[in-house]
Amino acid sequence: MATANSTQSILPSELKVCTKCSEAKPRTEYHIGKEYPDGRKATCKVCMQIQRRAKYHSQRETEVEKRRARKATEEWRALKAERAAEAKVRLRERIEKEMPEDKCCTSCASILPANSSYFHRAPTGSFGLTAVCVDCTRIAYAEKAENNREKLREAARASYARNSERKLAQQKIKRLTDPAYAIHMRVSSSVRQSLRKTRLGTSWIKLLGFSAVELRASLEAQFTEGMTWERFLEGEIEIDHIIPVSFFRPRTSESLEFRMCWNLKNLQPLWRLDNRLKRDTLPANFTELWNELYYEANRYAA
Repeated sequence: MATANSTQSILPSELKVCTKCSEAKPRTEYHIGKEYPDGRKATCKVCMQIQRRAKYHSQRETEVEKRRARKATEEWRALKAERAAEAKVRLRERIEKEMPEDKCCTSCASILPANSSYFHRAPTGSFGLTAVCVDCTRIAYAEKAENNREKLREAARASYARNSERKLAQQKIKRLTDPAYAIHMRVSSSVRQSLRKTRLGTSWIKLLGFSAVELRASLEAQFTEGMTWERFLEGEIEIDHIIPVSFFRPRTSESLEFRMCWNLKNLQPLWRLDNRLKRDTLPANFTELWNELYYEANRYAA
C-alpha cells in the first residue's frame, strides 16, 4: 500500500507528485529525504524555496533582532576571532581539495574561470568567491547608483575620507597584479579620452556593449609569441586600435563612429614600442575592416 509521501504506485518510478503544487516532476527535482519511503522529500525544490522565502520574510525582523542580540554578547565577541580563523582554514582546505576550474555566474549564466579576476572575493561565498561575476556586479551597482545617486555619493565620500590612503595603495597593487582590473581601468581612461570627457556618467561596459571578460578573451586570442598577461601588466603590451581613434573622431557615445572605433574587431594587443611606431598608420586591410565595422555598427543601432 502506497503511503501519502510516495506516488510510486500511480506513476513511473522516475516521477513524483509534489504535495504543494500537485505537479509530477522527476525525482531529481526533490531534495533527498532518508525518512521518506522513496528517499526523496514530498515537496519539490521550487515549492520548498518559495516556502522558505515566505517564512524568512514573515520572521525577518525577529530573526535580525535575535542575531543582533547574539552578536552583542561578550561570549560571541570573544570567540569571533577564533571562529573567523577556523572558517579561513576550512575554506582553504576546501579550495585545495575541491576547487573547480570554472564557475557559472548566477546573473548572466556565463561560464568563467573560478578566480578573483572574474569573481570578487567573498569569505562567505562558495570557494571564497561571489556568485555573480565582476562585470554583472559593476552593472548592478551602476543601476543601483541611478536610483540612489546622492545617498551613494555621500557614503562614498565618507568612506574615501576614512580610507583614502589604504584604497589608493590597494588600487595601485591591483592594477599591477590583476589583468581584468587593469583592462577595466585602461579602457575606462581611453574611452574618456576618445570622447574628450573627464567623466562618463555610466559604465563603459554599457557604452561599448561588451565586458572586460570578453575583451580579455579577445585580446588573449590575438597574443603573438612572447605576449603574456604579466608583460601586459608591466606596460610592455598595450590595447591598440587597428584603425586609429584619430581617424574616427567620435563626438558622442551614441554616434556610429564611436561604435566602429570601439568594436572588439578593431582592438588588438600590441607591443608598446610597435604602437609608438605605428602612430596613425592605417592597416593594409583598411577597406575590408572598415566595411565590417560599419555593418556591425549599423546593425547594433537598428
